[in-house]
Amino acid sequence: MSPLWRDRLIVGLAPDRLTAVRLGRGLRPRPIRQCEVRLDADSTTPWRPCLAAFHDLVRDAKWQTASIDFVLSSHFVRYAVIPGDPHAQTADERAALGVIVFRKTFGSLCQDWHITLSESPKGLSTLGAAIPSGLLEDLRASVGKGCRIHSIRPDLMETFNRVGASLKDSPAIFALVESGRATIAHVADGAWKSITSRLVPLDDANAFAHALEEEAAFCPFPENTTLWIRDLTGTTAIPADMTGRVRPVPVPWPGHPAAAFLA
Repeated sequence: MSPLWRDRLIVGLAPDRLTAVRLGRGLRPRPIRQCEVRLDADSTTPWRPCLAAFHDLVRDAKWQTASIDFVLSSHFVRYAVIPGDPHAQTADERAALGVIVFRKTFGSLCQDWHITLSESPKGLSTLGAAIPSGLLEDLRASVGKGCRIHSIRPDLMETFNRVGASLKDSPAIFALVESGRATIAHVADGAWKSITSRLVPLDDANAFAHALEEEAAFCPFPENTTLWIRDLTGTTAIPADMTGRVRPVPVPWPGHPAAAFLA
């Protein structure tokens, strides 16, 4: 069946919550149903609570028979900037370079991760994302009859794609702030320059500002850098010297409550 003739189900997965938005079929799908489930985090297998909540969700006929897009919190993903290499011409060569960078950055931890690279012109740096293979296996096993997986992607990239085309070569900081985590990327001259994703205190509204200052010390930002931010907490403080350069990431469905969700 053509995707245009199936509803889409966008499912956001985070350690402390599941969000779901059902979009009606057609060329311009709009939200027709949504839900959010708050969860208790599991330190052993962080995605177990949200997958259990997903299983409960799709038992309801209102959420069945759809094409599913899983959108993953940065708590479940690791990132690295993959430098441009003129000798890495083919997709396989670029993938091999990505594996080398992740091994150098994360060591043996990345042994069981599935690594993907974002598209970029040859010779320019790109962004690599690594997802635990166990999570991918559990996601594929979780989809029941009448549904199929359309995509599995990090929320960071889902969000960046809303503004990426408008950046051109202008320097920009791209930030995704979640409960307990801040992910900060620096983009300039059409290429990824740096990225950090770190745990931050839940009760510290200034944690993002501190993380941004530390990132700037490591990789200085030009004075005309724009800060694109998506704040899922609603409480994040912005450094005073950047308040005039802040731009909120556009929501996917203006005016609809589902726009505030993870996905």
